[in-house]
Amino acid sequence: QGAQDAIQSISNGEVLFSSSTDLTGQGRAQLSDRNWTVCSSTPLAGTSFTTSTEIDFGVVEDAESGP
Repeated sequence: QGAQDAIQSISNGEVLFSSSTDLTGQGRAQLSDRNWTVCSSTPLAGTSFTTSTEIDFGVVEDAESGP
């Protein structure tokens, strides 16, 4: 949730959608954003983006470790 909040804050609320990918390869969906950890992002952290940039976070559940 923190990563999504940051994107919305940086874009002054103009970017309302970001997706996520389960990095374990199990294809699980995030039912609750708050119990997942972001391990990677597309575009990479610190990269400029626009309102049309597709943003995807690579995630694992909190009890797991990222790749």
